[in-house]
Amino acid sequence: MKKIALALLLLPLSLMAQTPSITLTPVITGLSRPVFATHCGDSRLFVVEQAGRIKVYDSAYNYLGIYLNVANIVTQPATGGDERGLLGLAFHPNYAQNGYLYINYTRTVNGQLKSFISRYTVFASNPNKADSLSALEILSFNQPYSNHNGGCLAFGPDGYLYIGTGDGGSGNDPQGNGQKLNTYLAKMLRIDVDNGSPYVVPSDNPFVGTANVNPEIWAYGLRNPWRFSFDRINGNLWIADVGQNNYEEVNVHYNGDPAGDNYGWRCFEGTNSSGLGSGTTGLSCPNYNDTHKPIYEYTHSGGECSITGGYVYRGALYNSMFGDYLCTDYCSGKIRRLIENGDGTFTPEIIYDGDFTVSFAEDRWGELYICSATQSAILKISEGNCEPVAYITNGDTAAICAGQSVQLKALQNPALSYAWYKTGNVDVLGTTSTFDATSTGEYYVVVSTANGCSSISPNITVVEKPLPDVQINLFGSVCANESPVSLEGTPSGGSFSGSGVTGNTFDPVVVGVGQYEISYTYTEPNGCTNTASGSVTVDPLPEVNFVNLPDTICTDVLNSEITLQAQPAGGVFSGNGVKGNILTLSSFNTTYGVTYTYTQPKGCTNTITDSIYFRLCTGVNDLLFSHTHIFPSPTTGIIFLQTTLSNLTFELFNTSGQLLISKLVSGNESFNIANQPAGLYFYRLVQQNEVKTGKIELTR
Repeated sequence: MKKIALALLLLPLSLMAQTPSITLTPVITGLSRPVFATHCGDSRLFVVEQAGRIKVYDSAYNYLGIYLNVANIVTQPATGGDERGLLGLAFHPNYAQNGYLYINYTRTVNGQLKSFISRYTVFASNPNKADSLSALEILSFNQPYSNHNGGCLAFGPDGYLYIGTGDGGSGNDPQGNGQKLNTYLAKMLRIDVDNGSPYVVPSDNPFVGTANVNPEIWAYGLRNPWRFSFDRINGNLWIADVGQNNYEEVNVHYNGDPAGDNYGWRCFEGTNSSGLGSGTTGLSCPNYNDTHKPIYEYTHSGGECSITGGYVYRGALYNSMFGDYLCTDYCSGKIRRLIENGDGTFTPEIIYDGDFTVSFAEDRWGELYICSATQSAILKISEGNCEPVAYITNGDTAAICAGQSVQLKALQNPALSYAWYKTGNVDVLGTTSTFDATSTGEYYVVVSTANGCSSISPNITVVEKPLPDVQINLFGSVCANESPVSLEGTPSGGSFSGSGVTGNTFDPVVVGVGQYEISYTYTEPNGCTNTASGSVTVDPLPEVNFVNLPDTICTDVLNSEITLQAQPAGGVFSGNGVKGNILTLSSFNTTYGVTYTYTQPKGCTNTITDSIYFRLCTGVNDLLFSHTHIFPSPTTGIIFLQTTLSNLTFELFNTSGQLLISKLVSGNESFNIANQPAGLYFYRLVQQNEVKTGKIELTR
């Protein structure tokens, strides 16, 4: 999208390009060797001092205190151009929730200089103070010399932490680390700090699984990438690599391109052969055509050396710099911008000459600063041309889902005001940096400064996308004791929600009997979302009970048989000694387990289990045996019963288990079964939990 000033709409584009007249204004002073500054997602600015302190300032640059002090563990830099100390800072993308920050520093351990990447945590009770005792070491490696320590850290658009490392120092990379793949030196590393302990290597790192190669390596062949940065709009990675004798270079890795770039050092310096070879690696230099070429390089003529990388300007205040990459040369103090020509080439332009910049900095709004070595201060970069940036970050087209809205976003800055319009409509639709469009059409935004300067954005076209056709395929009902049931929805890849739902399964045991609503939500790659819902019923289990199953049976007859009964009828008995509905008691003083399983017509099944203890009656000591006598008359069909007990139940069954007689008796009783066919019958005497069984044969 082009940047068009409202007052210049009628001018040819060729007349609109202009060199920004930048000024550097001190906003934070009294610092000690500031080497970096950044934000944590809000309006504060955090300044890194090389000796090991991080200071925090509010949006008006008022000092809020020392945020973190690790001077006691950091190798203190000597005077002059010492490259040791606290060198880098990056806040976790989710810092507002987890409070994590990461620092890059050098430390001497047992006489060995090492680089450390460590995580710290902010105090929950004080947002302006990090806990110096909360250190978690993420990564460390030896530094053979005091210089070329890299030091830059940044989270990429993929959420991973990128770490720039130098070649280890001295001059001409004497250890040949640039082309080695079994060292962390001279590399761009990429790790996942949200998983693992303390990290894992992303599976798509280019050298994962390659033998004798450090899998953290994302790119190699760098001399000293002192400062690198990601374009906050398109995610492109800009790496300024400090040169050796003749050339300084700027490299770009375009977001989405394959990783594993070889930037050529120590075999190449920029696009030129260094004449050094690959060093002590024993490896040959790569073919020039196989190396990643810089998009810009310059020589050391005129006293220039030691490039300091910056940022692509994505602030909202200065249209003339928007989209340009700013970098500087430490030796000369010149600040350059690189202007993209539209064909992959860039045109350099010196826009400032005179301050020795250690590092650039970017605040929440994308406005740029420099860390000044000569002034021990943070200087804000401003531009005198009155033309804010009217840029809609969605691109040229945005899509709206049917019945929903799409949020259009302009660059945000609290110093600007906004007015959103729809073409052909004079009414102002919105006055913030974002606008929720609910209908299709052409939209644009007018951005204004407090002194009346305005810019208008090109139009953005809002088109409509249909919602996805979403269906949820549900079962009608399940039983309360059923295993988790798989859920299905179309198109696949969506998410289920509702009571009892975990992932793509529904667990009836968790929720119990009842009716439950389950939803399936699917989001298309184009961002449109739709939801389908349905209900499932969890059916109760059938109520299952045994009928008059005693705890104990006493008899003097081995292999006695008991007719088992349960409700509802029609289920299945099982257990040792059970055949059909008959339990044969084949061993005295034994407990027999009986299980009854019943399945409803709907399919829900319930099971109960009980036990019977079978013992030999003890004669005179057994009430049922000694106080009750049965005298059957096999030929007449009369059964005489005599008992001295009360509340005694007499039961008579045929061999099919059919209950013929059940009566509460006391004293003398007689029962006439002459109408029954000749054959074998079973009786049972029950009093409380005592049972006596026996056989009666009717002959007639």
